[in-house]
Amino acid sequence: MDFISSCVLLLLMVLNMSAGILAYSCFIQGQNNMWHITFNPQEVTAVPGLCALISCNFTYPDKAEPIQKILLYACNKNEICNKKIFNSNEESRRDKQSETGQIEMLETDPHKNNCSIIMKDINVTDEGEYAFRVEGSNTKKITYPTRFKISIQEKPIMDIPPLREGEPAGLNCSAPFPCPETPPDITWLIKIKGEPAFKLQDNITLATFKSYYLSTLALTPSSKLHDATVGCYVTYGHVEISTSRTLEVMYGNTSSVVIQGTETFLKKLGLSTILTFLAGMACSAVIFSVTLCCWVSCHRANKHKGLTANPDTGVNLEKKPAEEEREPADMEYAEINRDRRGNGKRCDDNQSEMSNGETEDQKQKREELYSNLRFC
Repeated sequence: MDFISSCVLLLLMVLNMSAGILAYSCFIQGQNNMWHITFNPQEVTAVPGLCALISCNFTYPDKAEPIQKILLYACNKNEICNKKIFNSNEESRRDKQSETGQIEMLETDPHKNNCSIIMKDINVTDEGEYAFRVEGSNTKKITYPTRFKISIQEKPIMDIPPLREGEPAGLNCSAPFPCPETPPDITWLIKIKGEPAFKLQDNITLATFKSYYLSTLALTPSSKLHDATVGCYVTYGHVEISTSRTLEVMYGNTSSVVIQGTETFLKKLGLSTILTFLAGMACSAVIFSVTLCCWVSCHRANKHKGLTANPDTGVNLEKKPAEEEREPADMEYAEINRDRRGNGKRCDDNQSEMSNGETEDQKQKREELYSNLRFC
C-alpha cells in the first residue's frame, strides 16, 4: 500500500510540473502574439541643448514578421499623435536619423524588440508626449497607445530646510541626468554680504540615480550666514544651468527672531518707501479730521431744526422773544378790564333804574344785588 501511494503521489507531481510548463509556454506564445510596448522610465526630464535617452522595448505578433519600419509621432495638446518626426526605414534613412537629424536609434535591427532612441539638441518646443508606430508585413501595424513624455527643466531644483543657528542641516540640489553622454558636474558657491563669493568643497555628497543627480551640502549655519546667497551650478560640458537662494538663519529666542525679521523687513522697504507711507498716513488723518468735523456740524444743525418743529402737527415750536410773548397777555388783560368796566356801567344803570319806587326791603335787596354785581 505504501508503494502504491508513493507512486500515485509521484505521478501527481509529474502532472503538476507538466501543466506548469505548458501554461508558461502558452503565456510566452501569447506574449509573442501581442502588440505591447514598455518605457523605462516613461517620463524623461531633459535640459535644453542636451540629448535625452528614451529606453523602450516592444512586442508584436508573429504574423507581423518581418518588421518593415519603426515610426515616431509627436502628439498635440488634444492627444492626437499625427506628426511624424522619425522613420527607421533603412532604404530611406541609412543612418536611422530623423529628417531634422535629432533622433537616432540605439539598435538598428528592429527584430530585437528594442526601440530605444536618443533625441539630440533638445529645445523647449520638444516638450510633450510621443507615440511609437510599428509596421510589419501582411498589413499588420499598430500605433501603441502607451506613450512617453519629455519634460524640460532649465534650472536645478534647490531644497533648503528651515535653518537655525548651530543646528546642522542639509541643502539639496538636484539636476536632470537625461543624457549618458554628458553627466552633470554640480558645484556649490556661497556669498556673504561684503565678502567675495567662495566655493564650497567640503561636506558634499553626490547620489546618482537613473534620471537625475542629487548633491547634498551639509551645513551648520551661523548668524553670519543670514541673508547670504547660496548658489548651485550644474555643468554639462558646454551647457550650464544654475539657481540661487537667500539663506534665512534663525538665531536666539523667539523675540530675537521677530526682531531679526523686522529689521530685514525695514531694510527691504527703503527710505523712500517709508517716507511715502508716512505722508500717506498724514494725509489720511487730515481727511478723516475734516470729514468728522463736517459730520458733527451737520448733525447738530439737524438736531436743532428737529426741536423747533413738530412733524406731526406742523406747528412751529420755535421760541419767540420775550416782548412777543408778553404782548398777547397785555392785550387780553386790557380786554378783560374793558369788559369789567362795561359790566360796572351796566350795573350802575340797573341800580338807578331800580331805585325809583322801591321799598326799604327792596332797596336793601337791591344794594346786596348791586354789591354782588360789583364783584363781577
